[in-house]
Amino acid sequence: MASPFKTQQKRLIHNKGIKIMENKIINFVGKDGQMEKIIFENEERVNRKGGFVLPQLIQSSNFAKQLGCEFNSLGGISADSYGRTKIHGVYAAGDASVIAPAQLIIAAAEGLRAAVGVNRDLIQKEFLG
Repeated sequence: MASPFKTQQKRLIHNKGIKIMENKIINFVGKDGQMEKIIFENEERVNRKGGFVLPQLIQSSNFAKQLGCEFNSLGGISADSYGRTKIHGVYAAGDASVIAPAQLIIAAAEGLRAAVGVNRDLIQKEFLG
């Protein structure tokens, strides 16, 4: 697995005394809903009461890929400010275009943005030729 951190970022984090662990986590151990230990794929075990993780968010289907859509560096469908993709008549919004922790308010706003784009394109086609 490629590191999500650049060399300079790793150096800055390391200089702050923070250890980056990039091995795959296979288990969290604890009791009563409290984490006590992390077990990694390489069998390393680390006692911890908490931590930060960087989830790998992915598209839930390959439909956009089948249509020929392009993707941004985070794995979301590339779209302009009105949700237009490079494929004529295909718009993207919400979690499909912004790969980030899902929030209803963001998805709704993205949907509205794409709806404005669809409306603009239909008006332009119908009235401006």
